[in-house]
Amino acid sequence: CTICRVDFSVAHGGLNDCLKHTKTARHLGFAKSTNCEHYDLSEKVTNAECLFTAFLVEHNVPLAVADHLSKLFKCTFPDLKVAQKYGKSSHIVKITFLPPSLEYVLQCVKLQPFALAIDSSSDESQKELVELVHFFDEQKGKVLAFFDFQCTAEATLKAVQETFVKNNIPWENAIAFSSDNASLMLGHHKVFTKIKEQNPQVWKLGCACHMEHICAQDAAKTLSVSVENFYYFEKSCKRKEELKQFRELCNVESRKILKHVSTQWLSLGKTLDRLLQQWPALKSYFSSQSQKDERVRMLNKSLSSPQCHLYCFLQSVIPIFDKFNLLMQSEVPMVHAIHPAILNLARDLLGRFLKPVIVREARDILSVQYENPEKQKADQDLYIGFYTKQYIHFEEMQDDTECDQYLSQFYKDVRNFYCKALSSVYKKLPALDETLKLLTITDHKNRNTHIFDDLVSLLEMFPCLKKELDMVKLEEEFINYQVPDTNALVEGSKEDGSQIRMDTFWHKIGQIKDPGSGRKNTFVLLLTVMKQLLVLSHSNADCERVFSVTRKNRAEACSELSNVVLKGLLETKVNMLSDCSCFKWNPSDDLIKKTKSA
Repeated sequence: CTICRVDFSVAHGGLNDCLKHTKTARHLGFAKSTNCEHYDLSEKVTNAECLFTAFLVEHNVPLAVADHLSKLFKCTFPDLKVAQKYGKSSHIVKITFLPPSLEYVLQCVKLQPFALAIDSSSDESQKELVELVHFFDEQKGKVLAFFDFQCTAEATLKAVQETFVKNNIPWENAIAFSSDNASLMLGHHKVFTKIKEQNPQVWKLGCACHMEHICAQDAAKTLSVSVENFYYFEKSCKRKEELKQFRELCNVESRKILKHVSTQWLSLGKTLDRLLQQWPALKSYFSSQSQKDERVRMLNKSLSSPQCHLYCFLQSVIPIFDKFNLLMQSEVPMVHAIHPAILNLARDLLGRFLKPVIVREARDILSVQYENPEKQKADQDLYIGFYTKQYIHFEEMQDDTECDQYLSQFYKDVRNFYCKALSSVYKKLPALDETLKLLTITDHKNRNTHIFDDLVSLLEMFPCLKKELDMVKLEEEFINYQVPDTNALVEGSKEDGSQIRMDTFWHKIGQIKDPGSGRKNTFVLLLTVMKQLLVLSHSNADCERVFSVTRKNRAEACSELSNVVLKGLLETKVNMLSDCSCFKWNPSDDLIKKTKSA
């Protein structure tokens, strides 16, 4: 017997002797032990397959890697049984990961309010549509889940409607809609208009990142000199080698010349930093090559012109826009921070060219008369950055008649830049949006600057949140929330010193026990309202991140990736791996069972 590892005679009864042996205590004990060992190994193999597939998804590694890696594991770890049994990856993503993650999201959005975010790809050859829903996930205690990815979005609205109808999602649960600011999405008779026909109470917010991007572009157009892109060295190894010699002569560190992407204006900051660092070497190089062709002569003229050097003051201004943009690209709920961020952006711009007393004493930062010359600083006091001021000083431009003309035009352009930037901020960003002002109530730091009437006004703007609310009880909870120090109730920062997510804060508030009854949820109604308000989107950065992952997974190395597997990858990445690393993720027992049959 191979199970008991003993010999026994079958001379008397033949097959009957075998059946008798299988019923002996020794055989039954060994058989049970062997089955358990086999079961444990099977569980471990399946768990390993799930974890490794999660690693591939999180780091955008082509799934084809798994074909060879499973064989590599068997060769590398010949003594490990789990490594010998490892197999599939793409089937796990397509069959196992996709259904549970999608089912859970559908279950949630059918029962609670959510915000819908939509974006379509700009690639004409492969039109794709991303639909994201932001809802409060009680299991994770935070906001955000990926919903659907349409690989062929011929008609955006039709694709959205089909998703809602197919999954029986009520339109009244969609309390807000956000997208980029394209006319296809937000224009008359477009997607938002049609959505409003389904739910007249839906709230609209364009992408703050896109709007601020346009503000920066509008301001840059006022400058007399444009900062050119440097593609001269991109395809020529010979030119790169020649430039390397000039770097050594000028004692400049060898770094790649960065290209500014016109569709991403905020990439200009890093481009200018690198340009200024390489300026001496570039100037010497193009000066030595100036007889070659018109393009080289143009570049040499730009680099030799003090006027062009002056306009690199943008290096010191761009961080103002970057700060706002990075905040709005955050993956955590930031709807409470939009209005304060707009005010801070305006204040930063005003402080660079207005007299400090004007900005300091302004009651309303949005009503300052910034175009009045009497309120503006003198030329020498304008904020143009330390580097540009040092350049003017060391080049002694003030004592040169020709340079005086450059400086006069330069200071005029600086003022026009700041004025145009502010004009665009007030016009394009929702600085006066009353809803955004009231939404700051969701930040616990503002609990004493708001009154209960502010919360009531906010609920009037989102009637579906007001349904079946006991307003008397809600006001009582709001007052009780305002009185104590919430930092004493819930720690307001994490161990690394960073601020806690606002949705996590309110989730922790829900764990507080009533001192009288000892029950949880002292702020039952207030908690529900705040969680639902935090699902409102602050930008379309989440959709852009999905497209970024799509491009990485549809690279040339894995161009054969099917749409079904791609959809599984995206939904797994956002729904299942958004709040933990692959090595910390624990597949559920139900998921492991489904993986076995994949």
